[in-house]
Amino acid sequence: MFKVQKTGVNSQNSDVGGKGSALRHNSLLYVIRRPFPVMFLLFNSKFKIQNSKSCSQGFTLLETIIVIIIIGILAISIGYRFFSTSETSTVAGVDQAAADIQYVQTLAMGTMSPKSILFTNGSGAYNMAGEPRTFPGNAVAGTTITFTFNSLGEPTAGGDQTIAIGPKQIKVWAITGKVEELP
Repeated sequence: MFKVQKTGVNSQNSDVGGKGSALRHNSLLYVIRRPFPVMFLLFNSKFKIQNSKSCSQGFTLLETIIVIIIIGILAISIGYRFFSTSETSTVAGVDQAAADIQYVQTLAMGTMSPKSILFTNGSGAYNMAGEPRTFPGNAVAGTTITFTFNSLGEPTAGGDQTIAIGPKQIKVWAITGKVEELP
């Protein structure tokens, strides 16, 4: 069926007037001569590209659904942040105030000297052991109160008192100095 002619790399017989196809293997060039036009179509690279499976020209339904789901998740998370900013900042303010009260208590025990934290009514700022701090967002203290802790971590001032930050409250227990967020 085929006539295979083995030639060198620099041979002039690489393709003879479209009657043959050149295949390169290592340093040798093989020229295949085909007597039938059907065989020419089988080995013609242009024919293979034209008849190969073409690339899809769009998105599948599965890809479209996945993209819509991802966009929906992003929209929900962004919408939650924008519509609940005041509540989120109040919760963050309560958590920060409770953590700072506990920090002042720990600082008093670590330095073996009394330390205080002062909250002012209607203010978004407070004083923590001589260091000025601010609440996140628009959270403000609803009570003016000072909590002072001794070297044992007991509150000497402000024990059994609560501080309001927005609608939430924090209580510091008298003897133990436990800081608790009230519901």
